[in-house]
Amino acid sequence: MKTANLTYTTIKKRLLVLFFCLMPLFAAAQVTRQHHAARAGDKIVKQQVRFMDPGGAGEDQLWDLSGLKAEGKEYIVEYFTPPSHKDSAYIVMGCDTFPKKDIQAGELLVGLEHYTAYYYRILNDRVMLLGFENPVNLMHYEEPMLVMSYPLTRGGKVNKDYRGQVIYSGQHPLDIYGTQTVEADASGQMILPSGDTLQHVVRVRTVQTIADNALTRKQASQALSTVMETCRWFVQGYRYPVFETIRSLDASKSQKETTFQTAFFYEPEAHYYLEEDPQNQLVQASFKIQTRSGGGADGIRLPDNWPLKGTHWGANFYPNPVESRLYVDYMIDTEKEVALMLYDTAGRLLKHVPAGDKRAGSYEEIIDCHSLPTGSYILRIQVGNEGKSKIIIKK
Repeated sequence: MKTANLTYTTIKKRLLVLFFCLMPLFAAAQVTRQHHAARAGDKIVKQQVRFMDPGGAGEDQLWDLSGLKAEGKEYIVEYFTPPSHKDSAYIVMGCDTFPKKDIQAGELLVGLEHYTAYYYRILNDRVMLLGFENPVNLMHYEEPMLVMSYPLTRGGKVNKDYRGQVIYSGQHPLDIYGTQTVEADASGQMILPSGDTLQHVVRVRTVQTIADNALTRKQASQALSTVMETCRWFVQGYRYPVFETIRSLDASKSQKETTFQTAFFYEPEAHYYLEEDPQNQLVQASFKIQTRSGGGADGIRLPDNWPLKGTHWGANFYPNPVESRLYVDYMIDTEKEVALMLYDTAGRLLKHVPAGDKRAGSYEEIIDCHSLPTGSYILRIQVGNEGKSKIIIKK
């Protein structure tokens, strides 16, 4: 491949375009891992649109996208599990090695977007970016970058320093460091280009400071001092954002100047994963509860593949087999007392979650299965005077 002779400043400008245009996607009054974390096998479509100012922070905001105009291309973002080396370890970017026996399902994830692969690790409810690469650049974080911390409630804020090195065209190493701050700073409603209105919208604002270690190379006049702001709007019932804005600011001057800005719209109905997302199907169904006089199973809309259904309620549980935490989503259409129990096959009660009296709506409980021996168990859900049971497998 023929490589052009580039000045140091030109290289840095191109690297900034990487940060601004190809920032990884991640990451409702609350953003949770169960409902909003990316999953292997998912595909989403995003359309580049004209930039819109993200507006102020706070509650009861109204974001009007009715006049949104398409600009540029439509992209597909895909997520998958990285391949393992000799079925014993994951090697990420040739830099990080993770023994397969130490990695839980879903802990490592690759996001592919427009010829760039982003490498994530989800550990202890934190999403960390290990690095990214494409045919021209390789960025590896020696101290990974924080992408999201679950759960994140409106008003919640987390930050973490990061440090890494980027190699441009295989020959220009550049040390990058800074701080990433993630904050759920606003909530409200959103009017879509179709005219439909989405409720329960939360905006997550990410601010990344970007600097390089130019002082060690005696090039202080060319040192980077940049701030990148990314805003993503999450909606209850949808795993991925609906709208995203990105803009970069030159922080080296007394007044920050915008050097780049763009935006992307994620048409909710164009998400490829919806039929295989029972966690968010539950949330969407809870918005459509139609309680009829006298109650009854017809008063609640449940996905067809839910394994547990009662007269006034339905439930789903995952993963099965389970390694550590078993998530139980359930929905009821009349006020009932709810309890979850876990038994061994001999009928001994091992876990008891007294959820208490619940009003009509959707809920989630977590059962800690980490200490259970490998084998079969019985999950029982009691709603009022009615109970249903299913077998679960502990890995």
